[in-house]
Amino acid sequence: LAVSSGHGGRGLGTALIDAVVQWATTNGMPALTLTTFRDVPWNRPFYERRGFRVLAADEVTPGLRAKVIEEESYGLPAEIRVVMRRDITGR
Repeated sequence: LAVSSGHGGRGLGTALIDAVVQWATTNGMPALTLTTFRDVPWNRPFYERRGFRVLAADEVTPGLRAKVIEEESYGLPAEIRVVMRRDITGR
């Protein structure tokens, strides 16, 4: 998720997350997952404030591990990434 710097601070990122949560709820998805930078000051905290939590290594599914490996091929080392999950309620 990225919002142009000229449009930051207006709630657009939150609105996008809310729209995806609504879609996931409507479509019976059990959870949302994402990968982001572990130590960029605004990334992980942004998602945590919106209900995502960092997954422990033993919670990362094979599919999510494959995503992290794919990201490494694009120059994003696994050690700087974190996998997060938000459970969907109200299903």
